[in-house]
Amino acid sequence: MFPAFSACRPWPLKQRHALFFASPTISVADIQALGNSANRLDPLHTNTDDTTMTRQRMPATTSKASRPRSKPINSSKRRRIKKCFPFMEMPIDLGYEKVFSYLSPKDLLALTRTNRDICTKLLDKAATGIWRTARQQHYNDAPGPFQGVSEARWATLLFDSSTLCEANGSQNIALEKRICHFCVAAGGIKCNDVALSYANVDPSVLSLASRSQGAKDSSSPLTEYYSKEELDELLNVLQNLVSKEERDEYIEGRKTRLEGLPVINSQIRSWIADEERRRLAANWALKAERREAIKERLIAMGYTREDYWKVSRLPCVRRAAPLTDRSWALIQKQVIDTINQAKLQKQQDVLLSREDMISRAYISFKRSLPGIAWRTFPSVYTIGLLNPVHHLKVSPDGGVTEEGFKTVMEADLIHSIQLWRNKQKRSLVERLSMHRIPNGWRNFIRGVYNETQIPDFDPFFDADLAVIAIKCRHCGHFCCGFDAAIRHLHGDTCAARKPTELKTAKFNFEPDLSRAAALCIIGEGLNPWSATTDEMDQRGSIFQCVACAFHGTWRAWVEHAHSASSMCPNYVGKEDMQVRKLQGSHIVSVGKEWACSRCNDHVEHFVSREIVVNHLIARHGILNAIIPNDFLYASD
Repeated sequence: MFPAFSACRPWPLKQRHALFFASPTISVADIQALGNSANRLDPLHTNTDDTTMTRQRMPATTSKASRPRSKPINSSKRRRIKKCFPFMEMPIDLGYEKVFSYLSPKDLLALTRTNRDICTKLLDKAATGIWRTARQQHYNDAPGPFQGVSEARWATLLFDSSTLCEANGSQNIALEKRICHFCVAAGGIKCNDVALSYANVDPSVLSLASRSQGAKDSSSPLTEYYSKEELDELLNVLQNLVSKEERDEYIEGRKTRLEGLPVINSQIRSWIADEERRRLAANWALKAERREAIKERLIAMGYTREDYWKVSRLPCVRRAAPLTDRSWALIQKQVIDTINQAKLQKQQDVLLSREDMISRAYISFKRSLPGIAWRTFPSVYTIGLLNPVHHLKVSPDGGVTEEGFKTVMEADLIHSIQLWRNKQKRSLVERLSMHRIPNGWRNFIRGVYNETQIPDFDPFFDADLAVIAIKCRHCGHFCCGFDAAIRHLHGDTCAARKPTELKTAKFNFEPDLSRAAALCIIGEGLNPWSATTDEMDQRGSIFQCVACAFHGTWRAWVEHAHSASSMCPNYVGKEDMQVRKLQGSHIVSVGKEWACSRCNDHVEHFVSREIVVNHLIARHGILNAIIPNDFLYASD
């Protein structure tokens, strides 16, 4: 009625003889290995008889003259071939006792694809007990076949991993096949359209046919289909049944079968779900056992548990397979290389201690300079990446001391910083020079500035203009001015401080013209094309966002405006942003972002603007402090 089995091309003669017929005694391991290897062969068609199999003939692509001639079989091979006959002539009960009783249903299915004679022997009715015993021994809770289905076909439905179309399919109990939804639709007809194709058929006959879920493509919903093959065979059987008693008996049997399909289908689905849970639990246990074995081997080699966690997520470590000496030899190099690479990327104790030395030496070096000089210096993490300091930091010599870092900094650090700053500034100016000021931006400035004509913007940009906002590509922070961007790189607030990023002192920033900064500049009565960051800092004004209650310095307002989509609840867009200047001497900035330029009391820990002003009055006697000669913005 339906295809009984899918089989594969017979195993090559040489390997078949070598594995099966070298001696009258056959090893179970050889049978299993041969069956597992046969699963990778191409499937072939079979006929409807369980006991016979026919291979589909492939069209010849070459002539007989061009085909390579097979080598003649020597005498030793002939002797091995003669030894095969005792196995093939072995009675089924003896074969069961020697070989088949140790195999699971999956192994038996693999054997049927290995050899035509073995397939015939296993699909014979006399071998029904072999399939039943294999199912009961290895899957004792698996449901048994319903009436009319052989044990071999039932094993194919439950345990086989292949489908007729070699696609991902599932068990179709109604059709007694492993078939996907697309093949159901291709070989069937929709239930709503069956009346058109079988117009002369009694509708009561259609109630005897089973229905299956199918779809024409992945975008189509699942629809019920009748199998054309089943309908044609059903009509053929009913037409050949002349006797009313036989016809009624056949119809009653079909109805009984259809009524029992939902129950059997539910049992199979429940068993498959339980089996999948058991399989996952077994795989998890195998993975845990393998990971524990790898951990023990690494600890025995002198590595720590922390080193194991660095490789615990590797695919070769997480495999669901026991760890043997051979498998460990195959993955050992990958595991060790991964541990060593992680050690190189992670800051080890030696590097951490040297970074502490660099930090202390850098603070001491800055204390020896006037504040106006170290204002242009980058962060300590960037200093550790510049050549003179970096060479000493990664030196294999164990005698590196803090005095050595001080000597290097006093000798060549200022020159190295200046060369690096000039290179980054040229790159920044080149990026700014490529910007063309849109007319809309000019009109926006003209309307707010309330002038009839705006001076042309110098194509050679000054990187210290307050209207330029420099965005860090690592963390998205907006810096006002080139010096602030230099200090921000690899600083405490920059995401580039991560160990994976500490490879180069690359100035990874994107400069742009800031509308928010222009609003503050115009609010102070300055020209946005010429106002510098020092001039804006000197004013010390506090600005408030019109859309929300935020208020802060002009630098804080620029950061707020550019990230207002997440910070401002009433954000209306950069085109319509508005800000107002707060009046009153009681409104001051409390951010610890300032340092004295006259001395180095604040070189390590910055303070608020009010504290710096009081410090200048009390210690230096300066009443009207000027930026940057007396104090400066030193934060990042």
